[in-house]
Amino acid sequence: MERIVELYGPLRDLAAEGRVVLVLPDDARAVDVRQALLRHRAGDAANGVEAALANLLERTVVAADEVILSDADAVGAARTLALLPPVCGG
Repeated sequence: MERIVELYGPLRDLAAEGRVVLVLPDDARAVDVRQALLRHRAGDAANGVEAALANLLERTVVAADEVILSDADAVGAARTLALLPPVCGG
């Protein structure tokens, strides 16, 4: 199924609108959302972006309807999916 996924932090640079449409399996888990984004950007391998994205996604969490999910949690019928990379600052 196609799902709209909101992107935050440096991930927002991947899409002009700050969100992407990803194809996810019906029984998608949080880890599947991150893997789908990596597949979506697979064409960037030539310029090294894919490796940097893979590194960032390892530290990124998935939220479904404003609830942080563990990798094994199902995204279910959540209205909103978001990828939240780590942040720092003061």
